[in-house]
Amino acid sequence: MDLLNKTIKKNFEIISNWNGTDNLNNFLIDNPLKDNIHYTRINTNDKEMINLLKYHPIINKFIDLGFNYDDILKCYDIEIDEYLSLIKFFIHFLNQNELNEYNQDLDWLIRKNNSTISTNGELIAKLIKKSSHDTGEIKKSLNGTFRQLLCLHLFFDKQWYKEMKYGLNNGSQFDRYSFFVLFFNDYINLDIMGCDHDLDINERSNIIFNKIINKENICRRLTLTDGHGRLIKNILDKIINFNYQYNPNEMQYYLEFINNLKIRVCELKYDNHIWHENILPVNINNNFKTCINDNILSPNELNGIVEDNGVIYFNFNKLTNQDIELVNVIKIFKDNNLENDVIISFYNNDNNSIFNELINLGMIKINDENNDYLTLIFP
Repeated sequence: MDLLNKTIKKNFEIISNWNGTDNLNNFLIDNPLKDNIHYTRINTNDKEMINLLKYHPIINKFIDLGFNYDDILKCYDIEIDEYLSLIKFFIHFLNQNELNEYNQDLDWLIRKNNSTISTNGELIAKLIKKSSHDTGEIKKSLNGTFRQLLCLHLFFDKQWYKEMKYGLNNGSQFDRYSFFVLFFNDYINLDIMGCDHDLDINERSNIIFNKIINKENICRRLTLTDGHGRLIKNILDKIINFNYQYNPNEMQYYLEFINNLKIRVCELKYDNHIWHENILPVNINNNFKTCINDNILSPNELNGIVEDNGVIYFNFNKLTNQDIELVNVIKIFKDNNLENDVIISFYNNDNNSIFNELINLGMIKINDENNDYLTLIFP
């Protein structure tokens, strides 16, 4: 079963990094145990159930590769009965004849160009948000990252999804970053797919952006803890649109900066990693890298910040068993005169002891106490 899980995981990563143009079937791996698979937990005589299971294009691809329904759905951390409830909800939601009851929610989908990408793209964002809070047809809240992927992958065979993957995979780093910002501002509203904290996200992205552009020399690295697709989008949006005031004399400097900026996301969970692989720009010379096995508190990250004149952003919901380690890392930054390169955020009303220790080290709080997160920097 370990081989089976590894194969499913590998296929999931292949799908996540698909470029939207190549024949995906040429890269996917068959179930190595398919000749020994004789079981399924569904009633194969139930035509409605079979049709619902095959409604999802990624589920279909895995079935064609010889995988079992149960094994496939484990990819999305979901059970069959839960999946069936979700699919019924999706069909109901996406059926044009049923959208009238959602008009109040969806009137903002209408755009002047009425593009297919825009309509379908915004719909997936709204679908994820609505299904996350539905208490009627869905037995379990769709709040996990894999469940968001289940929604996103429902559109895997649509033209807008292919264009999204193509734009994230092609062109220069500037092209990919620009496409990422444009797509998730104008076509899919990435902000409404997240778990709120909108004011915090905007405030924190401003802080990080100002750190990056105000460095004496070109900043070549931004390292962040875990998720924040929305945070990265907001930071890149500010960088691209800042454009050094569109001064032609500084354009070469600007292009050198944006094309050499390494962004590293040190993830804590595999589901966050696979979500980022689906929606973030694909690496160019490892300039944009999601790294599930890298510890942001490691000496390697400190060395990377030094070498690349970078900025590092620590973000934690909780600091269980990491508070002492974090304080020690911050001390190292301070001892090496790198305190201006550090930003820390953590959930308000939590980690009071770590907050006091960081204040004693000389950090200051720079955001409103009413915000969900406390953000600290050195003055």
